[in-house]
Amino acid sequence: MKFIIGLMLMSTVVFGQSPGSSQDLKKDMVNFDQAFIPLWFYVYEGNINKAKSAVFYVNFKWQQLKNRHELSINHADWQDAFSKTDQWLKDAYTAIDHNDTRLALNQLNHARYEMIELRQLYHISYYLDEVYRFQSVVQSVAEIVHDDKLCLLEWNEVESMIGRMNTAWVKLEQTQQNMKAFNLSKEKLQKIKSGKDRIVKHLLIFNNKVKEANQLLLAEAIRPLEREALYQMRLFGKFDSYQSYYASR
Repeated sequence: MKFIIGLMLMSTVVFGQSPGSSQDLKKDMVNFDQAFIPLWFYVYEGNINKAKSAVFYVNFKWQQLKNRHELSINHADWQDAFSKTDQWLKDAYTAIDHNDTRLALNQLNHARYEMIELRQLYHISYYLDEVYRFQSVVQSVAEIVHDDKLCLLEWNEVESMIGRMNTAWVKLEQTQQNMKAFNLSKEKLQKIKSGKDRIVKHLLIFNNKVKEANQLLLAEAIRPLEREALYQMRLFGKFDSYQSYYASR
């Protein structure tokens, strides 16, 4: 933890300048998320050593975003979102330092939700937010149907959550937001398209199983949806960036 705290203090000194112009906001958000996603996956997969290494680059990109844009809009809710995200990330770093991947993932999720809500409040179009929302609700549905007691929910509550998952997919599928800001290769764009085609197929299968109201069948049918939702999210991360960051120090 000493190293992580030292890094955060150093980053604040280096990047503690006046906020950048609003035209660079989305670019800095993209740069942060491209660093954030690998950290999220390392924590999710329990790869604590890689997570500890990735923390430094994530914090580097977060400090760039925060110090350039936190004060660029003089509204309390805007600045509060940056402050809360900063704290969620610090809490996640602490949990990673203590090898607590469960707590760290929870804090990382809070951090990304905070920025999603901020962008929604200020009408900042951002394609990745729809990917985040879909992945999150698929994970929530998976947690319910993998539990033999359906997390003690009534069946109509389970159906309501499944409805949210389908709605999230429709929003993702219909979104017209430009992915140009993410600078994705043609190969990645094709992988996104192919993955979305697979999601359509697996959603149809899953929704057909819902009619049977059988927990075991639903648990089996949700697994490919979990994989594909995670795959969509993974494609937006830059998993080699933090290694390049260290090589340039």
